[in-house]
Amino acid sequence: MIRAINGLRQVALLAFLLYTTTSHATILQTQYSQTPIRYYGAQFEPALKQGLKNEGLKKYLNEVLKSDHYAKDNDYDQIGNCPEVESGRCYHHFVYNYTDARKILFGQLHLTQVGNSYAIKGVYCNTFFGDESFGRGNGPSPGRIPSHQVVNAEHTWPQSHFTKRYPALTQKTDLHHLFPSSSRMNSTRGNRDFGIVEKMTAETCPAFKVGLPSGIPAVHAEPPDSHKGNVARAMMYFSIRNETPINTYQEAVFRLWNKMDPVDAEEWNRAEAIFTVQGVRNPFIDFPNLADYIADF
Repeated sequence: MIRAINGLRQVALLAFLLYTTTSHATILQTQYSQTPIRYYGAQFEPALKQGLKNEGLKKYLNEVLKSDHYAKDNDYDQIGNCPEVESGRCYHHFVYNYTDARKILFGQLHLTQVGNSYAIKGVYCNTFFGDESFGRGNGPSPGRIPSHQVVNAEHTWPQSHFTKRYPALTQKTDLHHLFPSSSRMNSTRGNRDFGIVEKMTAETCPAFKVGLPSGIPAVHAEPPDSHKGNVARAMMYFSIRNETPINTYQEAVFRLWNKMDPVDAEEWNRAEAIFTVQGVRNPFIDFPNLADYIADF
């Protein structure tokens, strides 16, 4: 018990140090956007410069993510009010049914062409699943949901941990936290929290660990280095969008992963594609150091 408490104290200190050493930095828009990101409204960046942070920032972002948007030509979105005469320019977080969400996930966002056929890469083991994995003629293709016995939709924020504050379908089908995973690794992770695994307790693949962190008795999951930042930013987004907290240990780990595995072109392109079909953005991809303005998720 003492060792577990000491482990939690260490990660709490890590979270505090990561926040306090970077919390006064200037907000940075991602290098992958060639134009200003207008989704957050005209007041967003000025408000950050004037001290918007912590609970006030969380509330602001939540309102932006769940509200109607009025898109203006070459100007920032108007948040919350959509003039009836301009309804064609209005949009909001569109909630799909689960079938359509998976068609987009597998048949668009993560579909890779390999020669004359298609494949899907699982994010935990970096394994490609093509025709040979499903049987000829049953492999991945545009708009198709592959067999769940081979590949599954991984809910980075587990379904069993969803909040009752928002509809379950809104959370279940939110593409910002859905990723393809082999069905076996999806089951092995289950609803476990993420962490830095020191002692393996389950058989996985070399890139994916499931086991015990140092000083903490609960089993956690650790994704490959190439997916750590993606997990962190997906979880921080989900926390803000659905007003549900992240525990102290995971928050410390996510702050670390957000720094060590920054947004790359692949993650940016995926987020842009999600915005196109779902009408909601991930602010932690758009502004890589935005987490530094929030002391407690």
